[in-house]
Amino acid sequence: MTSFPRAADLALVPLELEATDNGINGRFELEMRLCRPDGGLFGGTAIAASTTCMEAATNAPAVWITTQYVSTARVGGVIELDTRIVARGKRINQLQVTGHVGGELMFTSVGSTALPREGGIEGQYQAMPTVAGPDNAADFFPGPPQLRGDSNFFGAAEFRSVELAEDEKRTKGSFVLWARVSGQPATPAIIGYLADMSPTAVARGAGKMGGGTSLDNSMRFGPDTQSEWVLMEMHGHLAVGGYGHSSIHIWSPDGVLLGYGGQTSNIRHIFDEADMEKALAEMRQRMGTSE
Repeated sequence: MTSFPRAADLALVPLELEATDNGINGRFELEMRLCRPDGGLFGGTAIAASTTCMEAATNAPAVWITTQYVSTARVGGVIELDTRIVARGKRINQLQVTGHVGGELMFTSVGSTALPREGGIEGQYQAMPTVAGPDNAADFFPGPPQLRGDSNFFGAAEFRSVELAEDEKRTKGSFVLWARVSGQPATPAIIGYLADMSPTAVARGAGKMGGGTSLDNSMRFGPDTQSEWVLMEMHGHLAVGGYGHSSIHIWSPDGVLLGYGGQTSNIRHIFDEADMEKALAEMRQRMGTSE
């Protein structure tokens, strides 16, 4: 039987949790490994922390979650989460989570947890793409090579690239990656953490490198897995006025659909491969360093 909070989730985001009359409070210090390269809160960290709190507050697995990003916490800040159960049923719970730093709202999440219903409908109605497994995939670094080895999100997770067959590409920006947080099973919280990558598919659809900052992230979760590796099947659908919409499917190595989601992002950080050094210098300028 699964116990909540899950050990893997606390290993990723070291939350200190305290039960309340109608939910749970949590707090953690924002470490660089949970940040974007510029030292800002990585969107996947917020959705992971929110998922962990929802499950811990109700002692039930997450079914879905949507996180809206309001402001950007910086490395070293202490993020405080207030989780409230707004409706509690025999099996289904509806929750809200807010994340603050010093009283300023950083993000808000809504979602549900639920206990399985005996005899309830079960099924998977979509097939995993036909790709090589992670042991036969090439190492992939999702950022500029100069950032390899830095202690940000890029270093906290591991990625390997594979190619989609032409007839399995749903959009011009479609691409797939194997991903994992090494040593930890892909829980719903960890899936949410890894899945905050799909804006890259919008940039690829435009023939560019880079991505964007998340405005939201929504995930629907399937069955639990003990696998570390998941296949992230990402599709960039469209961009309007600088804002991109993308989707993602998360698969286990044996073809089980573990979750899927969608995301809207501010596609600001895109560039041609030839301009990578310039893009990196601009990012470091935003960080306040001349390295």
